[in-house]
Amino acid sequence: MARCPLCSERPAKRFCPAKETRICAVCCGSRREVDIDCPSSCHHLMAGRVYESDRRNPDPQLESAVQKFDKSFTYRHTPVLNAVCLAICDARVVAPWLLDTDVIEVLKDLAKTMSTLSGKSITSLCPRVACRFLSFID
Repeated sequence: MARCPLCSERPAKRFCPAKETRICAVCCGSRREVDIDCPSSCHHLMAGRVYESDRRNPDPQLESAVQKFDKSFTYRHTPVLNAVCLAICDARVVAPWLLDTDVIEVLKDLAKTMSTLSGKSITSLCPRVACRFLSFID
C-alpha cells in the first residue's frame, strides 16, 4: 500500500477530494480544514464534524446567554444579525481558512464590547472588534 503523501509515514487509505489522492487517517483528521481545504461534500469531513460535535462540551457562559434570548430578540436585532451573518459569509469566501472557532472568538469579543458600550444590551458596534474580524481576511 502507498504511503501518505503528506506525512510519508503511514499507509494512505482515505481518498481526499481536496488533494485528489489518498492520505492517511491521521493527516485527514489533524489537517482537515487547517492545511487541507476540504470540500463540504467530503464524507470524512462530515463524519468528523458529527464526532466533534458529540464530544464538544458547550461553553457554559454561551449556553446560559443563549437561554436568555427569546424570539423578540431576533426580531428587534434582525438588521444587526443579518449584517453579521453576511460579513461572516463574505469573510469565508475571501478567507477559506477561517474556522468556526475564529468566528466564535470574534463574536464573543463583539458581544462583550457591545454589552460594555451599551451598559446592558447589544445596541452599537465597536470599530476595534470590526477591525479584528477584518484582520482575519487580510
